[in-house]
Amino acid sequence: MTPGLEEYLEQVRRHLGLGRESEGPIVRELRSHLEERTRELRAAGTSEQDALAGAIGSFGRPRSVARLLFEAHHRVSWSEVGLAAFPHLMVAFLFAAGGWDNWFWAPVLLIPIVIVTLYGWWQGKPSWLYPWVGYSLIPLAIGAYLLASPVIGQAADLFFSSGPMPDTWAMVGLVIFLPLAAWIILSTTIKVARRNWMLASLMLLPLPVMITWLTLQQRVGGLFGGRSDALHQLDGTMALVHITLALTTIIFLLLRDRTYKVCALMAVALFLFAAIVRRADADMGLLSTAIAGLLILGLLLSPAVIESVSDRWDARHRGLGAG
Repeated sequence: MTPGLEEYLEQVRRHLGLGRESEGPIVRELRSHLEERTRELRAAGTSEQDALAGAIGSFGRPRSVARLLFEAHHRVSWSEVGLAAFPHLMVAFLFAAGGWDNWFWAPVLLIPIVIVTLYGWWQGKPSWLYPWVGYSLIPLAIGAYLLASPVIGQAADLFFSSGPMPDTWAMVGLVIFLPLAAWIILSTTIKVARRNWMLASLMLLPLPVMITWLTLQQRVGGLFGGRSDALHQLDGTMALVHITLALTTIIFLLLRDRTYKVCALMAVALFLFAAIVRRADADMGLLSTAIAGLLILGLLLSPAVIESVSDRWDARHRGLGAG
């Protein structure tokens, strides 16, 4: 079934990913063209419903139209590009100063990130917003990791060597926090992917970097159990990594070609993973490295799958509604 005019325009708008102020004039112009084409078909003797269906059919699928409109109208100012890169630079500074484990500086950095994220979300989700969203999600991933690591270790000791039972309060915290954190991260990713899956991948880009860093920190005793010098061994590397993420974000926003955008994200994510592992002198075999690389690619490409499934679900829902 062909969607109605308003439904079609809403689908195009959802996939544009240009921000509320930019999308309005573009959608109004598209509406004008569709209405004009519908009038032409009506004048040729076509019924109103068939004329609208023909007009929409001549423009193509909403996602394809949105992609063409995005490439034609995508304009970002240097202020927007700088704003998108800024959270990466903030985290780079935190690592360069060795202040990531400071109970004052880490919250001081997190608070403006959350505030800017909420402001950008309220302002219509402009393209510069998504790196800020990604860093707003990282504390949830870190919290889940910190809760899960000791509990999983204690559970393994209990299973394999009859060790002590895991701490009750840690288990309760894990059972409550882990599903909540997973739901927030997943629901946010779905919302962004339904709008533009590449922006969702840009949002998720810091996650594999931070997960790799956390895993390597676990090798030297964990964030709260290791020697200070060992824990800060990767600070310089992580500062350079986040500067690279800032440059990648700038390039991503300036590029128009979707293929180049995707290739840039994938290549940088794998390169940074390899750089962090090499700097830490981690003894990873070829198989482990390949699996980790596939997991990173799967994470960054998952929004594309979400967008595809969402579109099919919407099409099926429209068909059932029509029936």
